[in-house]
Amino acid sequence: MFDWGFAQQAADGSFKGAGGFHSASFFVAAVARTLLILQQSPQSRQYADKIAFYTPLLHRAARWMISPQVWRRGTTSNEPYTHRFYLVATALGLTGKLTGDRELINYSRQLIQQALSLQELDGVNPEKDGYDSSYQVAGVVYAQRWLIYFPNDPLAPRVTAMINKALTWAQTRILPTGEINSEGNTRTGGQETRRTGEVKLVDPRIVYRGFAYWASVTGDSRWNAIARRIAQFYYN
Repeated sequence: MFDWGFAQQAADGSFKGAGGFHSASFFVAAVARTLLILQQSPQSRQYADKIAFYTPLLHRAARWMISPQVWRRGTTSNEPYTHRFYLVATALGLTGKLTGDRELINYSRQLIQQALSLQELDGVNPEKDGYDSSYQVAGVVYAQRWLIYFPNDPLAPRVTAMINKALTWAQTRILPTGEINSEGNTRTGGQETRRTGEVKLVDPRIVYRGFAYWASVTGDSRWNAIARRIAQFYYN
């Protein structure tokens, strides 16, 4: 998958036909996290050559993302969607962690600060001037991934508080059966379509993952209970 993705990379770090900044964000975030995990795993020696091969390609993509014109256009397009702040922050922050590029980490922190300022008093991280029970937790998942690699950052306590508050609100959207309530969602209640033409619905995988991962990190059994309820409804 990485081979195919980087085969689409242009000399400036962009990706041909990939949908620009937003699509690149997903790829960069996924590659950076995977390489960090491999680097820290018992298989690190086995994959050392692969890590060394992909790292400069990844770095080039992240540097393209922060080039002035691309950055301005991409972040402006992302403004209505809080989860994208955490997505891009994770892509840049984890790449910075892997490569030692402090500028990427600084860009990442800038986005984290902006995203934290968007959270509403009830815990909602807004999506298109409203709330969305699916994208709410998608943003949380990316924030969790950022936090794991920057636990001592001055922003870490605020990110932790944001996650707890965001999941507390998201919990109110889980029905007793474990079904995720999409009523009132601004994006995944049938209002938008994917590039495939399919109607966007809530993504139980990302919602399950957000609660389950936080249960693992914090040891808090209430998050685990919610994750189990969601899993039982959607996966039986």
